[in-house]
Amino acid sequence: MAKETDKMREHLLYRFELLARREQDNSSLGEKWASWIYETASDYGTSIFKPVFSLIIVWFGFGLLYMFLFHPEFNSHDDWMMAFSVSTARLFPFGGFGTLSQIYADHINSANNPSGAHAFMYLATLQSIIATILLFLTALGIRRRFQIN
Repeated sequence: MAKETDKMREHLLYRFELLARREQDNSSLGEKWASWIYETASDYGTSIFKPVFSLIIVWFGFGLLYMFLFHPEFNSHDDWMMAFSVSTARLFPFGGFGTLSQIYADHINSANNPSGAHAFMYLATLQSIIATILLFLTALGIRRRFQIN
């Protein structure tokens, strides 16, 4: 019981250190932003819900972005399904979703929009990086929640 309390206090001290460091004048803007995102997206690695919720927001946001950028005419239900399926594929590039990104890039390219295909690949890479970080923060929250001392 005492060790559990020590772990909780240790994490609270770590949280306060990060907050104090963020407020210092000599901290860089990037360090301040990273600390703020770490706090907001995962409660400094203690929350399981926050990174999962952030992952859902990233999925939905990038799905809408793919739809509005690459299908501005909104001509069919299939375009919506394809945009959100590709967003899912970028979050989880394993399993049955892995090839959708290339199919989508080919679809954009076949519409005589090679610069759009390049823009899609950059956005998809950004989404994958963000998703990987959020999945890591989710795993960190799970580890801390079920940590045995």
